[in-house]
Amino acid sequence: TGKFFRAARSQDARQLGIAKAAISQAIPAANLRFHDALDDIEVEIIRAKSVFERDLSSIRAKRAARERVAAGLLKPKSPD
Repeated sequence: TGKFFRAARSQDARQLGIAKAAISQAIPAANLRFHDALDDIEVEIIRAKSVFERDLSSIRAKRAARERVAAGLLKPKSPD
């Protein structure tokens, strides 16, 4: 893109045309790669969120069991 702006500033029509053609070819591919990368990141975030939710659920269940034991509502499990 720097060449495009330099060519526009220098008023060189030939250089401007070459730079414009190069940009019009490069931008769609770069845009596609960018959106593919965003999609990959989105998938990673969703997976991480599901792992965190699973772990949090497990932690909450263990905490609830400890609280029931502490309140005397349940006998503690004996280790096997």
